[in-house]
Amino acid sequence: MTPPTDLLEVVRATDRAADVFRTGEPVVVAVSGGPDSVALLHVLARYAPERRLRLHVAHLDHELRPTARADAVFVAGLARSLGLGASVAARDVIAAATELGRGLEHAARVVRYRYLAEVAAALGAEVVAVGHTADDQAETVLMNVLRGAGLDGLRGMRPVGAWPVLDAAAGRLAAMDAARSAAPRLVRPLLAVWRADARAYLDRHGLPWRQDPTNREHGALRNRVRDCLLPALEAENPRFRQALVRLSASVADDLALVEAGLDAEWRRRRVPVDGLRVALRVDDWPRVPRALQRRLVRAAVARLAGGESDLGWEHVEAVRSLVGRVCAGGQATEDPARAGTGAGAGDQRRVDLPGGLVAMVGGGLLEIGPRPDSPTAARTPWPPAAIPLGAQVDLPGGWAIEARVEPPPAPETAASDRDPWSAAVDADRVDATRRGLRARGRLPGDRMAPLGLGGRTRKLQDIFVDGRVPRWQRASWPVVVSERGVVWLPGYRIAHEARVRPDTGRVLLLRARPPAGVAPMDASRDAGPPASS
Repeated sequence: MTPPTDLLEVVRATDRAADVFRTGEPVVVAVSGGPDSVALLHVLARYAPERRLRLHVAHLDHELRPTARADAVFVAGLARSLGLGASVAARDVIAAATELGRGLEHAARVVRYRYLAEVAAALGAEVVAVGHTADDQAETVLMNVLRGAGLDGLRGMRPVGAWPVLDAAAGRLAAMDAARSAAPRLVRPLLAVWRADARAYLDRHGLPWRQDPTNREHGALRNRVRDCLLPALEAENPRFRQALVRLSASVADDLALVEAGLDAEWRRRRVPVDGLRVALRVDDWPRVPRALQRRLVRAAVARLAGGESDLGWEHVEAVRSLVGRVCAGGQATEDPARAGTGAGAGDQRRVDLPGGLVAMVGGGLLEIGPRPDSPTAARTPWPPAAIPLGAQVDLPGGWAIEARVEPPPAPETAASDRDPWSAAVDADRVDATRRGLRARGRLPGDRMAPLGLGGRTRKLQDIFVDGRVPRWQRASWPVVVSERGVVWLPGYRIAHEARVRPDTGRVLLLRARPPAGVAPMDASRDAGPPASS
């Protein structure tokens, strides 16, 4: 007779092998009330003293079935019996499905992980534990095979993984980098435990649990895989689940080697832009192995979509083909600043991707970001940042700006300074010392009256287009503003009202440091003087 699996020893071994927990840290434990999550909570309560873990229970009522409230009461009572704090809440998943334009299963997952992240943030926890088991791993791998997954899908889940939902589905791509760094890590201490062993553990310890009746409804793919497809395959191979889990472990080892190379290639190719877009250097694309091309495209989309993309094989191949045509001198050779304005599948200058994203190529760069008609594309990619006097402020996308106040220079000094990244403005007229200046991203409808145009205003959008600024650079390009409006567009000009005059008492000197690869604007179309004239 096979001895019962020691769940505590499995958790201990998983922690040692995958560095799941950090000594003394708070841990949010997601507990639905089902057998796997109850077993997880109980075994972690036994393990916590060894690592001085501070456990907190989190439960979400999805408001989808009549017994959900009783489940919440059960979980709260379970937490009390173990002397643990608990957060219990309810969310309207049906409303969320309407908001996201997706099915209930997907919406419930997004809402659940959002809630768990909120609980973790409130507690200052950097880790959330969930009760996925080896059976869940086998089901996930088989589901991914059915969907036509590549190596990533065959790898399935990992004991420690990145947060799976970064609110990209809600359209908040602007804060993606910040969200990624702030999101907790997701851990699965029972991933090496079979579901039957978890239930045997509950029986041995006399632990009650709740049954979710929706787990037997075959509307969800996972339920059909669990109840229909896997049993049919096990009739041919009784150890088919174990084979799937072994496959995922083998692929994970192979992918670790592949991803080490991908990380180096990503760092070499990525051009800093902003949280809305990813730009990669692709001027040598024909020499890049096809497998690496595909992984670069997928990595770019994943960074923006936070793992919630429906990116398929056909999308990746369309992007690869587009880049290949550009690098071969084919049809799609336009600058991304002027490409991508057309809509529809017939536009040869772009590839529309799931989640409101688009891929465009030009100037040796592949840019992936929100489609021009997407509401996200019009949003400020980063919040306003104060520009302190006598100091430098670092801005998103690799930009920096510094400011200092000096007595007015001699007229010939100002006239001789032709650096497009420097500007001299009247400190008092721009209210630099009383209320201060700010740098921010361009807003829809932004206008300025550039110096040299006699007070005539222009849209910043038109200035960027006429200045031949690639689209991927515009979202992170800083605009210096005061309470009175735009003061300076670095690389272009100051505002007419901000100019230094004969009666100027104090001059504010501004200097911008652009990221590598960013050139000043082409101002030949409006034939005005440079920024500091």
